[in-house]
Amino acid sequence: MLVQQDVEKEIKANHPRAAIITHFFGNIVDISATCGCMDETFLIEDGGQALGAFYDDRPVGSYSDVGSFACSNKKLVTAGQGGLNVCDDERLNEAMRVYSHHGKNSDGNEVIPGYNFRGGEMEAVLASHALSDIKERVTSRNAAARIFQDRFDQAGIKYAVPFSEVDCKPAWFDIPVILDKEWGGYRDELLKALVAEGVPAWKYSSLICTPWIRAYMSYHGWWDDATEALMEREKKLWDRVFVIGTQFTEDEATILADRIVGVLTGK
Repeated sequence: MLVQQDVEKEIKANHPRAAIITHFFGNIVDISATCGCMDETFLIEDGGQALGAFYDDRPVGSYSDVGSFACSNKKLVTAGQGGLNVCDDERLNEAMRVYSHHGKNSDGNEVIPGYNFRGGEMEAVLASHALSDIKERVTSRNAAARIFQDRFDQAGIKYAVPFSEVDCKPAWFDIPVILDKEWGGYRDELLKALVAEGVPAWKYSSLICTPWIRAYMSYHGWWDDATEALMEREKKLWDRVFVIGTQFTEDEATILADRIVGVLTGK
């Protein structure tokens, strides 16, 4: 994966006008280090999997120009679908509202080409209720995560952890389990075995390995040898990763953790 040095190198070489930071699995990106090398770059935080997490005692989503949070059914705050954007810029806030509402401003005039992205009242009610007890939701998920992590530690199973240099409090959405290299090529068969044991484990694909990405980047002249090397590196890692969610009670997490350990170790 791209490490911080890679990010800084890419930013200095290409001077992007905008960038998106994704806090994956509820874990936290080193935001300060990234922001420190970005100058005038417009920054968006994708915090859909980390709503309720903190970095240097500030909530995820508050370091960027826009914090964006998906609200699908599995997220800590759900509105069924759709999402929430937060910002401190009134003009930007109005622009997002206009863009998402057929290009109409508060007077009902269509001032720009727009889309039908606005949320409805029912979605707002669901999200508002979920936000009212976000602390309890984060505490519950982190408690389940801790059970998985402790059991995996006992069994010698690797999983993703926060950067040691970063002062953060994750809000665990998934626990990513990192398989040893000898599992290469067998991850999907392992998932079938886990599902057969009643464990709702699944996988993610690396974004850069998504089929359309290469064609799109090549068309724009953005695909080069370094990108090719990054894709190969990402694929080797992601082909050894599966995830287990944290939306369980502590008793459920204990049962599932034991089943995962049993399948992986035969004990």
